[in-house]
Amino acid sequence: MTKEILLFLHGGGVDDWMWSQQLPAFSDYECITPTLQGHGVRSDEQSFSIRQNALEIIAFIEQRCQNRIVHVIGFSVGAQIALEIIHLRPKMFQTAMINSALVIPQKRLYKWAPLLAKWTAPLMRSKTFNQLQAKQLGIPQALFPHYIETSLSINSNMLAALLQENLQFSLPPHLDETSTKVLVTVGGKERRIMKQSARLIVQANHTFQLIECLQIGHHFPLSHPQAFNQLLRTWIERHT
Repeated sequence: MTKEILLFLHGGGVDDWMWSQQLPAFSDYECITPTLQGHGVRSDEQSFSIRQNALEIIAFIEQRCQNRIVHVIGFSVGAQIALEIIHLRPKMFQTAMINSALVIPQKRLYKWAPLLAKWTAPLMRSKTFNQLQAKQLGIPQALFPHYIETSLSINSNMLAALLQENLQFSLPPHLDETSTKVLVTVGGKERRIMKQSARLIVQANHTFQLIECLQIGHHFPLSHPQAFNQLLRTWIERHT
């Protein structure tokens, strides 16, 4: 029997390694963890586009995963990309888990993104700074080396583009037309705008569901993998 596919889309500033606590728990599925533009093995790229990442993934699925059941799990900017794909291909995914997706454009911050990237880039060359950032992001200590390696590889141009794409992203239209069963999660300790974004997403389609994860910040799959994995499995099995 052909396995169903779990497509995991990582957040900005990390890579496919962020899903290392999920993959062993879902060995009964075929797990795909693409690297997004400008990250990891693609660190020589100078730009980042949510739409382009979405189109790349759509092309991959249409070429390699035809007639397969596909579920998508996106975190942060990966969740934004997942929403873009659901907008472009409303029947591509059986289910989706959208984690910590910002969908309210931040116009004031957007114009400062290039300068912020320029200021941040030198700090990202510091292992001490990256270790502090890793702790703040809820990254397990065992994954610190991966986070540091990824941070050191990101160039300022790509970082500026990533920040701008993240800050200007808005809720895609026509989500009420999708057949994808969508679960939206947000951390109880995340910023108010993240919680507002989560509510906006579920308002777009009456079948979408929202879970606010109390005592969790912007790092649910990294800091609480067992709870995350159980929630994901329950959601998928309920709609398969």
